[in-house]
Amino acid sequence: VFNAIFYGYLIQREISLRYALHQLGMQLAQPAHMLAHLTQHHLKNLEARYPEGMIYRFLDATNVLLERETRSFDRPAFGIASVQIGAKQVYVTEHAVVDHPFCTLRHFKKHTAHLGSKVLIVAPLAGHYASLLRDTVKRMLQTHDVYITDWKNARDISICEGTFDLDDYVALLLDFFKAMKGPFHVMAVCQPTVTVTVATLLCEQMNLPYKPSTVILMGGPIDTRKNPSVINHFAKSHSLAWFDSQCIYPVPPPHKGAMRRVCPGFLMLNGFMAVDPSRHLQSLITFYENLIHGSGDAVATHTQFYDEYRSVMDLPAEYVMQTLDRVFHRHLLPYGLFMWRDQPVKPSAWHTTPFLTIEGEKDNISPPGQTFALHNLTPNLPEYKKHHHLQKGTGHYGIFSGHRWREEIAPVIERFISKS
Repeated sequence: VFNAIFYGYLIQREISLRYALHQLGMQLAQPAHMLAHLTQHHLKNLEARYPEGMIYRFLDATNVLLERETRSFDRPAFGIASVQIGAKQVYVTEHAVVDHPFCTLRHFKKHTAHLGSKVLIVAPLAGHYASLLRDTVKRMLQTHDVYITDWKNARDISICEGTFDLDDYVALLLDFFKAMKGPFHVMAVCQPTVTVTVATLLCEQMNLPYKPSTVILMGGPIDTRKNPSVINHFAKSHSLAWFDSQCIYPVPPPHKGAMRRVCPGFLMLNGFMAVDPSRHLQSLITFYENLIHGSGDAVATHTQFYDEYRSVMDLPAEYVMQTLDRVFHRHLLPYGLFMWRDQPVKPSAWHTTPFLTIEGEKDNISPPGQTFALHNLTPNLPEYKKHHHLQKGTGHYGIFSGHRWREEIAPVIERFISKS
């Protein structure tokens, strides 16, 4: 009965059934997925019995691709049970400090007497789960006491919890700032550079006691007029009405958030893939070849990356539309016209908190110049409190994961925090 009412509502409102059709397609693919999953063990046995039989390797490789392409990739675990600190292995446990309907403030508690200063990592609310920053967390745990914003999938949040927009996002950050209880540093990766900037400006303007000691902003859209990317041009060239009609859909049953308006994760994943389709296609071809030739390490590297990359969540429609409007269309923050719940937010009010901006030379999502723009927007902050690092040879994901992050960027952040 509920399904009939729901789809009747869709037809009446002339809303696209794309989300429902996507879900139906995934459900129809489940028999093929189960068959591929059950066949894997049998093919492995045949490979072991006939190691020279290339036909079995081809079949097994094809079967693995079928299983992965019909799989629904759910929220990955952080899986950080310990961290290496010097010569010592320190155990780590996760704790929920604040459980908000849309986000959990999560603490990675180290079982050692020397925790280090507190660092709040604000993960992007941009489609992927916060576990995408696993490498960021692990590296920062070596020297600091780490917390993170663990965002929840909007499709699993009941409409009874209300809406969640950009203003709610900033309010949530202020609540998390307060929950840190004492001096802390905040690190924003990509999208939340804007909301963290707004929250810090409000702390400055209102002289709030839970203002962060330092702010680190990494590869984010502070001013998308600077060195605009393909994504920026696309966002600017399409109206808000177009985005609302083409990218916003109600969640279908049986999800807990049924009838909540969202930007579906599968649409954003398609967008991520479309930024560099040739690279993803070549990666898939190489993965298939490595499966055939038994290149275990290369296969493991591919599956680890794409298991995370393809795990996406739905975003609240109000938040998405306000971000498009305020950040990508009207550029309210760099123009000094940003409002938070009828309160003006002026970048010129930033006058005490040191900040560090970090950009990747080859970043094609938030290109160099967009995060650095904050330097020119804060004339009342002394220059010695402004710092910038441009990482050579690094793309967007390289500024918070991989060997350059661990060996070159993280030490810059640690020096900045220790000297501020």
